[in-house]
Amino acid sequence: MVAISKRVYLNVVVLGSLALSSSAQSLADLNCLTEGRVFNCTNFINSFCTQSGQVPVLGQNTVSQCFVSEFNCNFYAWRGEVANTGAAGEFDQANCESVLQTITNVCPRGGSGRVVDGSFWFTVNPNDASCGNVTVVSS
Repeated sequence: MVAISKRVYLNVVVLGSLALSSSAQSLADLNCLTEGRVFNCTNFINSFCTQSGQVPVLGQNTVSQCFVSEFNCNFYAWRGEVANTGAAGEFDQANCESVLQTITNVCPRGGSGRVVDGSFWFTVNPNDASCGNVTVVSS
């Protein structure tokens, strides 16, 4: 699990079918933030998944972007595989979009999740703090 800014996560059991893209795999895990600001970061999901999905990531590493509007939307893709066990890999854009869309639909304060057998955890963290050590994209 990706822990961001010492936030508290609530594990959510997702029953039934959440609308995942037909090309995406099934959702395996979903953890909602239980503290923090409530902002809708939906408008930035496609940009993050398209731009960051082209970045090769080694195991135990993260690619991230912070989108600045009237608030900040921090997005992370963390590759959970053991470091130095293989070549850098890119994540699947459809899986990224589906997981992040599900998080924004179910978790008003953001959260993290992954697909079944997915090596990447995707996180969205809406807040009004500074972007920190992430790539900043102004809207």
